[in-house]
Amino acid sequence: MSQIIQTIVLILSISLVVTLSPATRAENLPATDARKLHFVLLINDEKAPFWQLTRQAADKAAQDLGIKLEVILLGNNPLRPVRTLNTLLSTDYKPDAVLFSNLKHTGQHILNLLEQHQIYSMVFDNGFSIDDQMGSPGDHYKFWQAQLLSGNELASRRITRELIEKGLSNPDFEKPLSMIALEGAPASDASNERLAGLKKTLREYAGMVQLHHVFPTNWEPDNARDAVLSASRRYPGINLIWSANDDMAISAARAIAETGKIPGEDVFITGFDLTPEADKYITSGRLLNSYGGHYMSAAWSIIYMYDFFQGFNQQPTSMQLSMISHQHEWKIPFEKEIRSGQFDSIDFTQFSKAHRQHKKYPFLMIARHRQDLQTLHIQTDN
Repeated sequence: MSQIIQTIVLILSISLVVTLSPATRAENLPATDARKLHFVLLINDEKAPFWQLTRQAADKAAQDLGIKLEVILLGNNPLRPVRTLNTLLSTDYKPDAVLFSNLKHTGQHILNLLEQHQIYSMVFDNGFSIDDQMGSPGDHYKFWQAQLLSGNELASRRITRELIEKGLSNPDFEKPLSMIALEGAPASDASNERLAGLKKTLREYAGMVQLHHVFPTNWEPDNARDAVLSASRRYPGINLIWSANDDMAISAARAIAETGKIPGEDVFITGFDLTPEADKYITSGRLLNSYGGHYMSAAWSIIYMYDFFQGFNQQPTSMQLSMISHQHEWKIPFEKEIRSGQFDSIDFTQFSKAHRQHKKYPFLMIARHRQDLQTLHIQTDN
């Protein structure tokens, strides 16, 4: 009789494990002091300063929280994410969570694979467009726990307005102002959102600015240099250059100097990412401004998912990271270190709900739907 009872208990236990919801299973995971969490982070091109900063910040956050972080480099190869994850998930060495950016429209394939293996996921920085019809975390994919997106379009509208107003205020510039733009890659949602912000703002200044050409660069600084040199010959009166990231903006400033003009005086240039190198160019006057700080998004996502496994953040959520500029303060702990990329002196446990009992994360603002994220006013959530 006792053997029959044991068999019944075993069957009920197995049934309970199978039917547990994702949130319930997260709450029943062993505590991290008894079981070290294992996260996988997918990053694109580690040669680019943005991705270097992304990895460095994420490594330090994982180290402070006692998480084993496995970083997979994608090298701009859209086939690598699914292939690498498929191999990893076919072993017994499965991660607790995978954090990734929707690079070159690979995100849906990644979510399909992770859902099949019941692995939690979080999308950071580069998300899905409305046309992708992916819904929000938890809608169609129960193990897609959260997304932390960058406010690209709103930041673009702000910086484009600053660029144009700076040009209009210069009495030496002929009107209408003469502009070129350096876009990133058509397959990048971040690039498309920034370009959309540029075009919407230009409509506000109809007749005051002439956008001669939008140059495709595939995020390559060398391509940006070639575009600027070519444009300088075709449109010798250029006085505004809008760039989709800092690497290309810096390359544009150097190219302008090659033509004998002075960046920051004869031509105003803006970028995105707010990397420490770009910050130096802004301080010296060679760049007008940059919006960014979202190289922290992977580190913030690690903290968010760490807290999830501690019983916090159980509701699937869409969030937006406020992009800051050179002139604006973030007003969070270790801001100076974050801006300068000096992550070793940061204690990332200070940002964790599990460690500090925060009611809200100081660097986030939350929205329920992707449509809301595109219309939110950017501000710091203190």
